[in-house]
Amino acid sequence: MRRPPPPPSILGASNALALRGGEWFEVTGGSWKPDSAGLSITKFRVHEQWLTYFRGHPDQYKAGWDRYSFQYTGFTTRDGLRRLIQVNAFCVDDVETLYGEFNYSREWVQPFRGGSCFFGAVFDPMMKAVTSFEMRETK
Repeated sequence: MRRPPPPPSILGASNALALRGGEWFEVTGGSWKPDSAGLSITKFRVHEQWLTYFRGHPDQYKAGWDRYSFQYTGFTTRDGLRRLIQVNAFCVDDVETLYGEFNYSREWVQPFRGGSCFFGAVFDPMMKAVTSFEMRETK
């Protein structure tokens, strides 16, 4: 269900609530908290995967890396054997249009339309690798 738009006073001339690209928000409720070193390598590897994706799909490229912001949380696999990091990425322009005022550390952005401005990834800190990468393409 889509959130109703915020009152006009929030979207007015003041951009106090405006997102900037490149922000990373830890979403509360994960089963473990990634440390700064783990998050740093996550950022690097996810960026590499994003570059790889667009090298293979140049026709879908519409936003530079600096236009994305990110959400992440640490989770443990069901068998309890692996600790992974879930990453959710979105172009700030599109998200502010859809969500307005939003607590990015408490709720996951869940787009109702696709496109190259929304993607998800799973990073395995032990393997130091992205194990899943999904661009939410329009179809």
